[in-house]
Amino acid sequence: MQNLYIEMIVLFSIPFIITCLFIKIFINKRIASYFFDVPNHRKKHPQNIPAFGGIVIFTSIVLTVLILDIPMHYNDMIRILIG
Repeated sequence: MQNLYIEMIVLFSIPFIITCLFIKIFINKRIASYFFDVPNHRKKHPQNIPAFGGIVIFTSIVLTVLILDIPMHYNDMIRILIG
C-alpha cells in the first residue's frame, strides 16, 4: 500500500514539474507571445490572454508517459492523444 502512494506522488509530480519548466521556457523565450486569445465582441476579457497552457500540459503528460515507460495498450495511447 505504501508503494502505491509513492507511485501516485511520482505520477502526479513529474508532469507538474515538467509543466512548470515548460511554462518558464515558453515565457523566457517569448514563444508564448504567439499564443494569445485576442478579445472580440464575443469575449468578456478586456486584454489578451495566454492560450498555451493546454499545449504545455498535453506535452508534459505525453513526455511523462514516454519517460516512465508506462505500459499502455495502443487504444489507451490514442485516447490520450485525441483528448
